Amino acid sequence: MRNRKENRYAARICFGDGIKDVLPQMAFDDSYEPNVFHAALNSDRVIFIENAHDQKFAAKLPLWWKSTLSEARSFVILPLSSNGQPAGFLYGDWDETFPPIQLSQTEFSLLNDLRALVVRAVERRHKVEVAGHRAA
Repeated sequence: MRNRKENRYAARICFGDGIKDVLPQMAFDDSYEPNVFHAALNSDRVIFIENAHDQKFAAKLPLWWKSTLSEARSFVILPLSSNGQPAGFLYGDWDETFPPIQLSQTEFSLLNDLRALVVRAVERRHKVEVAGHRAA
């Protein structure tokens, strides 16, 4: 999620073996860098990477990813935007223990539906919090 006060993105929730140990390392500045995460956030489009170990792709992976999640072979980034501004993203990956994955148009559509549900829930919660602060 994006923390506007600190001008950073930082992981808040994670699932998977050993991932909680690297959670504090999964953070980066919100100023633009030419990598796949900023590309997803700026384009507000789901990005799926089939082979993160492809040498041609290595330059598009940020150092924080290489030091924490580099065992992933494939991954997906679902950017979350509110009022046209990046607010965070959902990330999921698959390592070598899973067969190679290719997402169909139907699966991309379902991921976009999931992304839209999360954004609507976040926006509703924000409106409730703002209304609560006004009433207090």
